[in-house]
Amino acid sequence: MEDALMRIFASDRVSGMMRKLGMKPGEAIEHPWVTKAIANAQRKVESRNFDIRKQLLEYDDVANDQRRAIYSQRNELLDVSDVSETINSIREDVFKATIDAYIPPQSLEEMWDIPGLQERLKNDFDLDLPIAEWLDKEPE
Repeated sequence: MEDALMRIFASDRVSGMMRKLGMKPGEAIEHPWVTKAIANAQRKVESRNFDIRKQLLEYDDVANDQRRAIYSQRNELLDVSDVSETINSIREDVFKATIDAYIPPQSLEEMWDIPGLQERLKNDFDLDLPIAEWLDKEPE
């Protein structure tokens, strides 16, 4: 019962039965119960391998979609003679998304995470901005 298939997928009951029957390693198994257990174990292996391949295809589909999106953006940039407008738009989108993550639109001031925003701006953009001071400052 040292076969990897049987060790992983067959029940302990089958292993115990084979020991009781005095089966030797490498000896042919010819009992219907054991044959059925082997067939069940083989089905489990095939099912597991199918699920693994299916999951891999799903991951591959996601990676392929991402690859298409990136190449589409790349081709758009290559087709434009001046990319500064595109870069400025991307920069604005990134900053807006970053700020919205810490100061959600239509939120109360108590919900704002100013220290988190300052840390994120420092870590991601190397910007050390006095946001808390700006907010405390009286409007002119």
